[in-house]
Amino acid sequence: MQVAVFLLLVTGAMLGALAPRVALYTGLLLGAGVPLTFIWMQTRGLPTQSNGFAGTLLALIPALLGALAGALLRRRLAANPGLAKRT
Repeated sequence: MQVAVFLLLVTGAMLGALAPRVALYTGLLLGAGVPLTFIWMQTRGLPTQSNGFAGTLLALIPALLGALAGALLRRRLAANPGLAKRT
């Protein structure tokens, strides 16, 4: 579970840094993949390792935090280019 949270956080940060204007939507879409996968597995009768649908919604938190942090970092670096180039 911790690996999945870490991957959502890092992937969200990368996507948020790539497209800071749509970071909120990126984080929501990235985090929504986990509950949607849970629903898909439940409808197919496949086993899940979650404690229910409400538990899968927690995936929105690291995805959103990562995307917003990546967007913030990108905007800070764009506003102050001296931070990116340390020689």
